[in-house]
Order: sequence, then C-alpha cells, then structure tokens
Amino acid sequence: MIRSLLVLVLAVAGCQPADNAPPGATDLTVMTFNIRYDNPGDGPSAWPNRADWVAETIGTANPDVFGLQEALLHQIEHVAAALPDYRWVGVGRDDGEERGEFSPVFYRANLLELLDTGTWWLSDAPADTGSVGWDAALPRVATVTHFGLRDTGQPLWLINTHFDHLGEVARTQSAALLADLSGALALTGADATGTPSTKSEASDGRVPVVLMGDFNFTEASAGYANLTGSGLQDAFVAAGRPSPSETFTGFDATAGPSGDRIDLVFTSGASVRSYEALDVIHEGRYVSDHRPVVVSLTIP
Repeated sequence: MIRSLLVLVLAVAGCQPADNAPPGATDLTVMTFNIRYDNPGDGPSAWPNRADWVAETIGTANPDVFGLQEALLHQIEHVAAALPDYRWVGVGRDDGEERGEFSPVFYRANLLELLDTGTWWLSDAPADTGSVGWDAALPRVATVTHFGLRDTGQPLWLINTHFDHLGEVARTQSAALLADLSGALALTGADATGTPSTKSEASDGRVPVVLMGDFNFTEASAGYANLTGSGLQDAFVAAGRPSPSETFTGFDATAGPSGDRIDLVFTSGASVRSYEALDVIHEGRYVSDHRPVVVSLTIP
C-alpha cells in the first residue's frame, strides 16, 4: 500500500499559475501550519495560552484542507472540537496509533470525499512503524490522503509531512524517497492495498497532487532540488515570491524579520492562484513559532 500510494502522489504534471478557475475546474484552498508541540517550557507561549488562537487562525483562514505538524493528540482534539466542520486523519509517529507527534490532515467532508489514506515513515523501510531514517534524530512520518472532489469527481492526492530537524542526510533522503518512488506507477491508480490498476484515474493520466509540510530545509538544499526536480513546483515560486518569505519566526513578534522559509507547499497538476504566509500576532507573540502558509489552487 505504502509504496503504491507514494508513487502516485508525486508522479504527475507540473502546474502553471492561473487567475480564475475554468469551467469544470475547482478552486481549493490548502494550508500548512506547524503549531509547535505542547511544551510547558515555552512559558507564555505554551500551548494552553495559545490553543484557542491557533484554532481561530485556522478558522479565519478557512481552508478546504489543512495539514498540521508537531501536533500531539490532545492538540489535534482541541482543533477538531473548535472546528467541527472538518474531519481528520493521521497517526502518531512513535507507534502508528496515538503516541508521539502527528502530521494530520483535516478536510471538509462536504467538499472532499476521502478515498484512501496511509502513513509511511521517512526511512529506508517506510512501512516499518516507528522506523528512524538515516541520521534523523526522531521518527518522521508522511500522511497521504487520496480525495475525490465532490463537485467534479476529480481525484486528488495530498500529502502532509515533517522532515527531521537535525539530520541533513535524512532530509535529503526523505525528499529523494518521495521523488524516487514517483516513477513506476506515474500514470496508473492503486487500490487501498497498493495493487496497481490497469487504467489511469484521470482522463489524461495525471492526478493532481499537493505536497506540503515543514521540510526543515531551504531552496539551496539538495532535498529541495530532489523534489522540484521530480516535477513538483513550489507554490511560493509559482506565485511570484510574495512577502513575507520567512516561515520560521520563533514566538517573539517584536524581534523583526528572521528565520528561514522552511514550511512549503508543492503542487503538481494544479494551478497556483495565490500564496500567503500569515502574520498572526497576539500580545506581541506569534500564535506559533512558524507562520501558517495558505495557498489557493485551481484543480482541473
């Protein structure tokens, strides 16, 4: 299942910027947001002091689908309770159930039908629950979701991930994993067991993809090159590099611009309509130590 799903997620066509959805197409807003895990050592920015702000930020952005990073189960449950129009999928990275951080995907069930979902660990054994890859400090996961757009029936793959913060080799190899596994089933579908189909899901053989998350790397990295070299396009670049560019900020909003752009949205087979890294500040502090990134897409 894992290998077949992952091959499909990335082996698709590049996107081109667009202003309006053509007839038969669907506009879709996606969001990626590292909400910072519940760490009591964060003092005034600890989770209990900002949980409602995080949920409010997401609700105000009003995405159709969003992915979180560093989310512990009770944090997910808080967001889900505050935003009841969404359903979510994902597992804890430590045991494939509830332990450790999740990279969950939330979606509006009235707009998107969940067709399949899977989790794979970013390692040389992606089916092995809890496996740690290369020089990574911790297990890292990718959550893949296979949707059908309810208005058109168009299939869509969306993957949400969080690369390791310490292991440079792990980041490079994690990106290579996502890129290299995109070849064999580029133009075919698969069922929930990973059994290849004999025909493509889409009429032109190309299924739109969104790949997003906290990649812990910049444009200058080998990992970034691995992904963009596979046919995925960086939505920030496609949108003309709007400001602010930095997505890792820390909590102190009075410190001025700093940090890197490490929270990214890649697309393939979809057109980028707009991109924004949100500045959401309460009492002089960001609601998380990362800016949320919101991208509007047109799905053909």
